[in-house]
Amino acid sequence: MSEKGFVVNEGFETKPKVKKAKKKKGAPALIKGFAALIVIALIVIIFCATVPVCKVQVLETCVITNTDENVQTDYYNDKGLVERKVYTYMGTENGFTVCTYDKHGNILKEESTYQGVFTDVNNYIYTHGKLTRIESKDAAGKLLGCSDMQYNEDGTLAIKISYDQDNNPLAQHNYTYVAGRLVKENVLYLANNYAEEITYTYDGRFMTSEVRKSDRSEKVINYTYDTSGKVLTKNVQNGEYVVYKYGYKIVKVPVFKK
Repeated sequence: MSEKGFVVNEGFETKPKVKKAKKKKGAPALIKGFAALIVIALIVIIFCATVPVCKVQVLETCVITNTDENVQTDYYNDKGLVERKVYTYMGTENGFTVCTYDKHGNILKEESTYQGVFTDVNNYIYTHGKLTRIESKDAAGKLLGCSDMQYNEDGTLAIKISYDQDNNPLAQHNYTYVAGRLVKENVLYLANNYAEEITYTYDGRFMTSEVRKSDRSEKVINYTYDTSGKVLTKNVQNGEYVVYKYGYKIVKVPVFKK
């Protein structure tokens, strides 16, 4: 018994309680988050590094009217052939066309997609090296229309006749040449017996104007060129104004894939 009258059990020792240090939960989670971000960034960098890019020649055709603006950008391959056409309306891309060629550079197929949906394909058919037929089909393979071509002995195009999906003739084009240069095109729209005459005027090497005349109206179209012969502008009387821009763009190689 102690001096104060309390019984002390001397067989046991009273040990002071030791407080355990609390683990900090925030730091490890933050470190893991940073690590995950670093891994994602590395994956993106590696992926971008494995996607090759190239510098390609492009032609932008900008059609301007009083109400809107349409741009067609043609992407060329190293053989000077258009492999892809991208269409933009009022600054927003809304479709594209992929072109396929044979080993001689003759176009075989144009496959078009509009707003993410495959819409139609143009197939080009050749006979003895000459383009003799163009067939347009929808996504299901149904014929939408076609055109047949006939040639003069010197190889210039003589007649082109277009047909609808039921093979009914729509229009016939007859071409006239002087010294191998196209000077006149007579068009007969067979469905409504409507005729149009198109005359072409040249200034030296370049065709500077075309006049489309019928019993209903007359339209004059003027062209300008740079010193190398590339067309710069097309001005349609009382209508659209077209600007052609030539240059290069850095693109990912898959831009040419469908």
